[in-house]
Amino acid sequence: MNTSVKSLVKIFFSLFIIFVFIQIGISYFYFKQSKKNLINNSLKSELKIKRKIFIEHFITNSSNFLFSIQDSQAFQKFLQGDNTYLKENENIFLALAKSHKYIDQVRYIDENGYENIRIDQDRKINTTTVVRSEQLQNKANRYYFEESLYKPMNKVWFSKLDLNVENGEIEFPYVPTIRAILPLEKNNDFKGILIINFNISSLLKQITFSEKFNYILTNKKSEILIHYNDEYDWSEYSNNGVKLDKFITKDKNEIITNFEFSNPNFSSIYICNQIKDSLILVGSIKDEYLKNLEKEHIQRGVLIIISILLIFLIIFTFTKVRLTEILNKLKKADEINEELSENLEISEENWRSAIENSGDGHWEWNTSTNEIHFSNNWKTMLGYEEDEISNNFFEWEKRVHKDDIKRVLKEVDKFVKQKDYKYKVKFRMETKDGSYKWIFAQGYILRKDKEGNPLRIVGTHKDITTDIKNEQFLKDEVKRKTDENFKQFQLIQQQSKLAAMGEMIGAIAHQWRQPLNEISIRIQKLKYAYKKNEIDEEFIQDFINKNKITINFMSNTIDDFRNFFTIDKKPIRFSINESIKNVLNLTEAQLKKQNIKISLNEYQDFEINGYKSEFEHVIMNFISNSKYELEEKKIENPEIIINIKEYELEFEDNAGGIPKDLITRIFEPYFTSKDQGKGTGMGLYMSKMIIEDNMKGSIEVENTQKGAKFIIRFNKEGEKY
Repeated sequence: MNTSVKSLVKIFFSLFIIFVFIQIGISYFYFKQSKKNLINNSLKSELKIKRKIFIEHFITNSSNFLFSIQDSQAFQKFLQGDNTYLKENENIFLALAKSHKYIDQVRYIDENGYENIRIDQDRKINTTTVVRSEQLQNKANRYYFEESLYKPMNKVWFSKLDLNVENGEIEFPYVPTIRAILPLEKNNDFKGILIINFNISSLLKQITFSEKFNYILTNKKSEILIHYNDEYDWSEYSNNGVKLDKFITKDKNEIITNFEFSNPNFSSIYICNQIKDSLILVGSIKDEYLKNLEKEHIQRGVLIIISILLIFLIIFTFTKVRLTEILNKLKKADEINEELSENLEISEENWRSAIENSGDGHWEWNTSTNEIHFSNNWKTMLGYEEDEISNNFFEWEKRVHKDDIKRVLKEVDKFVKQKDYKYKVKFRMETKDGSYKWIFAQGYILRKDKEGNPLRIVGTHKDITTDIKNEQFLKDEVKRKTDENFKQFQLIQQQSKLAAMGEMIGAIAHQWRQPLNEISIRIQKLKYAYKKNEIDEEFIQDFINKNKITINFMSNTIDDFRNFFTIDKKPIRFSINESIKNVLNLTEAQLKKQNIKISLNEYQDFEINGYKSEFEHVIMNFISNSKYELEEKKIENPEIIINIKEYELEFEDNAGGIPKDLITRIFEPYFTSKDQGKGTGMGLYMSKMIIEDNMKGSIEVENTQKGAKFIIRFNKEGEKY
């Protein structure tokens, strides 16, 4: 019986083992069949994401940067030969370089190949500088200048991806660089190029990094640019000179000739074909990742148990190790405490030696005899030999600068008379050659009498002349940077002003069209009335009165225009409702022509202290943006709604809103979602500065079911909201 039971147990156990292995085999078979499709789909998806990242982060931004410079009025004036705009253009280039983390260099090279403007940005030391004129170079023989002569004018093209070269040698660590170039044309004449050098090291790391896949970045020439094995990176510049053929032989031509290509072993995609020689990303699954998938599928249950055991063992081992480390540290701490206790009893001679070795001077003052001992370093710091200065208080006092001595003696008196007062003071001392050095002095009381009065004082002198000079240099630099930023703000403000003036001129043109038509019709009627002998005194008076009303309306329009552009020299208290109505009076004709309905809901008018004309510029900018979006999108029943609430203003349209990927950037300078040439990208940026910096309010934007809603809030006290 026992033998039979044992046999059955053996048979059952054997069948169980066979069943387990069969299940493992079946699972493994299905896994092998499905894993390739799963992995390839995942790889293709990741390749497309990386392509999108590269296009959005680099190609789109770089084109926008170049066109924003080209379209600026200051740069157009400079192209026409007006060198008075050089500084203004340098500031524009400088602001652009600082605004983007990938930019290394921004330049304008004229038609003869000479650099006119160049901004260098060094991210290692976080500096952005305008290169001086004597350091500008002739680039006529560089490939990017020569090729630009044959490229379409006013269209951005991109150089190949290569490594940056400085002084004829490749910069190390490697700096992968792409140049975005805009050939310029004026009156059918070549006017040089705008060029931006981009350091895309971090971007390349982002698109070639993956935990699942190995990536190779190559180009149409099969050159290895980035390889998952670092030793093959930038093979064109290294001795090995390997190309894509070394790793992929059979389907290399398919990769080069097809935008996307895939086989069971790898997938590829052109992540950018705008760049010379293009960029191709080839991906394949990592062996480690594939093995982990297989092990995870086959041994999942076993791994859970093993993991629990391993975790337990790790925790036990870690705890044991940590406890041992803690005990050892406690033991070492006791030893250190004993050593510190011994060091606290160090002699005064050792203290003097330490001060002397540090390069500082020290002094000892016996207050009862007024004798002071000056160390050798103390004397040599001022240029004296040891025997040239005697040991008395007057030797120190007579060398302190006349503008400092009163203040320093006052500090000494406090130190001697007040308990627990710390003597720390900075002053100038005359040296042997008659010059002055800045000294930082500190004093300590070593011995007191029974009443607590100091008997013996020791202290140190430290030469801080270099520190003081550096501090003054930093102050000067801060002032210079502040002045530069203020000039940049004035430039931005002027650009916004000119854009608003263009809007207003258009509004006046529409506002005057109807009155001019009315006057024209009355003149025609005058002619017919004359022929019919209908002109009498009553007819003439009626003719004069009606034309006076029309002309007064046109005159009021001119007054509104003049008031709109009047610069407020100081803040005034004004009505929000009244200011908005002033703007609506100027834009009414334009809005009616485009059948745009505008509603002003005065729930609760309020007054604020601020710059009235600047606030009206903000409202005009909101109306201009909404009018553009409503017209571009051809919205049926276009509408603008303005709600005035208690210290809050809402401006909303029904143009469908702002795309989610743009709404967080609309207040950035030079950012615009409008077509090329239809926007400066400064309107909303200036509006935010006016509301938040000049009027101490807040401005925010959100999308509603109808469209975009801008909300401006003020508080009653006029403080920052």
